Amino acid sequence: MGGVGTIEVDVAGGPDTALTLLRGIPGVTSPHLELAHGTYSTIRMHAVADVRPQIARALVNGGLELLRLDRGTARLESIFLQLTKNKDLPS
Repeated sequence: MGGVGTIEVDVAGGPDTALTLLRGIPGVTSPHLELAHGTYSTIRMHAVADVRPQIARALVNGGLELLRLDRGTARLESIFLQLTKNKDLPS
């Protein structure tokens, strides 16, 4: 990942601490809560360089459980959830 890219993380627990930690990492921009699941949260952000090691270190040192760290491409589950967000599905 040479230039600007998207990074997604899943962390156990609430997203507030994770968002605060991610905002403090140089090169990370626009971290936001993508999805709140029952036991974990998905946070998406942009980065100007490959800062995945810094992200992992900050989250773990901040006392959070890092469940997933992906870059670049959206996962099928994320795409599905985005497409169905705020839509009324038939019962």
